[in-house]
Amino acid sequence: MSADRPATRRHYVMDPLPPALRTLPPKERGRGLALAYILAGLFGAAASASVFLGFVRTGLGFQCSPATRGICPDGLAYFPFGAWVYGAFAIVVVLAALILAPTARRSRLRRIRAQFLAIAALIPNAIFAYAIGFVNPSEGELYASLLVPGVLLGTATLAILIAAVVPVRLVLWTGVLLAMILCIAAAIVEPGCMSTVSVTLGILVAVLILDYRRSLIK
Repeated sequence: MSADRPATRRHYVMDPLPPALRTLPPKERGRGLALAYILAGLFGAAASASVFLGFVRTGLGFQCSPATRGICPDGLAYFPFGAWVYGAFAIVVVLAALILAPTARRSRLRRIRAQFLAIAALIPNAIFAYAIGFVNPSEGELYASLLVPGVLLGTATLAILIAAVVPVRLVLWTGVLLAMILCIAAAIVEPGCMSTVSVTLGILVAVLILDYRRSLIK
């Protein structure tokens, strides 16, 4: 036991942890950092809410007059739609936080927790897809606005699913990193995806933290 303690301390000395996390016991620092990224993803989604709602308004013509396609209601008309979308994102964040909450002393159980967290990272894309289906844009608007980002997000979803169900560390890291790259590319191609990508990235970073520090996080 005594031989392991210096290595543990050196491991944490090398970590660029925020001051608030350095005050936590070593076994709680990784979990605190993972939770911080999950919450940052939710804040990022909230900060980009106007971009998403602007996209469904102008890019997909949601609630706009079908006769002119140029007359759309003001922003307040989109509040109920935005409230349930971002409320669903908040529920996903709470679910991810609950996955982080219980302690697990065995390394295998900590790996399983990272896999469950990866499964939670699939939900934001599902929420986005359901929201687009609710908007029900025309085929022309759908292909013009979401063909490329849809393919990117769909491939990212597949990569996350593989990472979650295959209990091999190399597969987990490869799938998560590939999904992160694809999600960022989707947000660059279509900024209206930024909210979904933000929540997904926050959870995926937490997955990598959990797996990287699985021998230290209780």
